[in-house]
Amino acid sequence: MVADEVKTPAATTADAELMTTEQAATVAGLTAEVSAAIDRLEGLVSRR
Repeated sequence: MVADEVKTPAATTADAELMTTEQAATVAGLTAEVSAAIDRLEGLVSRR
């Protein structure tokens, strides 16, 4: 997927319905990874 093709996340139900199960799983996985990374960064910042 080319980054230029992705302007906004699938925020509406109609947009979400257009995603395949595989795409939805990829988005869910990436969201979890980003969330975990943010948690780790917040932990590092709070230790300072």
